[in-house]
Amino acid sequence: MTPEVRGRTFLVLGLGRSGCAAGALLRRHGAHVIGADDADRTAVERRWSSEDLEELAGVAFDRVETGPDWRALAPGDLDAVVLSPGVPPDNPGLSRLRKAGLPVHGELEWAARFCASRVVAVSGTNGKSTTTAWIAHVLETAGVPSPALGNLGRPFAMEADSLSTAAVPVVVGPFGQEDDWIENGLTLHLTQE
Repeated sequence: MTPEVRGRTFLVLGLGRSGCAAGALLRRHGAHVIGADDADRTAVERRWSSEDLEELAGVAFDRVETGPDWRALAPGDLDAVVLSPGVPPDNPGLSRLRKAGLPVHGELEWAARFCASRVVAVSGTNGKSTTTAWIAHVLETAGVPSPALGNLGRPFAMEADSLSTAAVPVVVGPFGQEDDWIENGLTLHLTQE
């Protein structure tokens, strides 16, 4: 079931490909989205240019805050926080938002909330990409549309709300014990990085 986000305000932290995709997903469903990144505005715009993200970023955010300025956002003005996969969950700016009771979830979890089909999630230290590609190939060979998404291919948020119920996206990325959205998951070879 698609969550009701219309009129709610989300902070998307991390303005790379996945953060832009998450912002665009939320805005397609009527949310107000503030994009934030610890990098300064010039570095963010350089990243958008080098990764050909200007168009996606242009539709993803109502407002962008960069550098330490985003940490001054009032928690009372926000409804939830979405973390890009590259943002550590212990980012110093998040503790104040968590203490204020704001829900903080990853881009992959938010994307899963908009996906009408079942999802296979793959995580771990080593072997994620190979396993994800193999599962997607096996499912595709069996006639089940199975795009490989996440940090292998396109961000899950870029396609989650357009996948048919017959599709089984295979998503690879960082997942933690708090990720209770995962129904079908694999955790591979955990080692210290």
